[in-house]
Amino acid sequence: MEPLDAGLRFRLRRTARQIAQQHQSIREIVASLERSLRDGHGGSDAVRGVYARYREAVAAHFLLEQDVLFPALHGLHPDRRRELEALEAEHGDFTARLGALGELLASAPLPEFGAGFERLAREMAGHESREERLAQALADRIEGEG
Repeated sequence: MEPLDAGLRFRLRRTARQIAQQHQSIREIVASLERSLRDGHGGSDAVRGVYARYREAVAAHFLLEQDVLFPALHGLHPDRRRELEALEAEHGDFTARLGALGELLASAPLPEFGAGFERLAREMAGHESREERLAQALADRIEGEG
C-alpha cells in the first residue's frame, strides 16, 4: 500500500479528532437529558428541547462518520469490513429508534420515554466505544505513514 500524502494524513487526523469531540459532546447532551428526566425541571418541554439537540448532534455525527471515517477505514483496513459494515448498519437502526423515541416523547409519559432513552443511550455508548477503537487504529496507521 502506498504511503499517505501529508494532506490526507492531516485530514484524517482532523476527522479522528472531530469524531472524538462529537462523542464527548453527545455524552454531555445525554447527561443533560438524563438530569432533565431525573429532576423534572422544565417538564416535557425542556426534555423535548434537549432531545432535539441530541438528535441533531447524532445526525451530524453519523454524517461525518459515513462520509469520511468509514470510507477511510474501509480503504485502510479492508480486513475489518464486517466490523465496519456492522457499525454502519447500526446507524440506520439508531436513526429509526431516535425517530420512534421522538414520537414516544410527544405522546407518552416522561418515565416511559426515559426508559427507552436510557436503553438507547447505553447501546449508543457501546457503539461509540467500538468506533473509537477503529478510529484509533486509523490514527495509528496515519502516524505509521508519517
